[in-house]
Amino acid sequence: MGNYVVSSEALRDYCTKLMMTQHVPEDEAKLIADHLVEAEMCGVSSHGVSRTSIYLKRLASSVVNAKWDHKVEREFPAAVQWNACNSMGMVTGVRAMERWCDDHFAVPGHPWR
Repeated sequence: MGNYVVSSEALRDYCTKLMMTQHVPEDEAKLIADHLVEAEMCGVSSHGVSRTSIYLKRLASSVVNAKWDHKVEREFPAAVQWNACNSMGMVTGVRAMERWCDDHFAVPGHPWR
């Protein structure tokens, strides 16, 4: 097989559509595709689009859930322990960071707000 040059936008779109074939919601599929393509562009192809095939197999066999979900197990002043209900790790990681930012940047007078 020959080498091909594909734009990052086209690769993101393709990966997004592949994830959506396994009923991953579009916003989550885009998030996953963004991470896969970003890893590829950073030269970490072991965590890039080569992972797509195994993710699709895991989704097809219900090893992971197509739609993100979570349950809060415990909350602490500086941390939250979640059960991510077999959701895709990239989505869970982003949702956890969003939750942390919402909790901590919403504090009036916070220097990063």
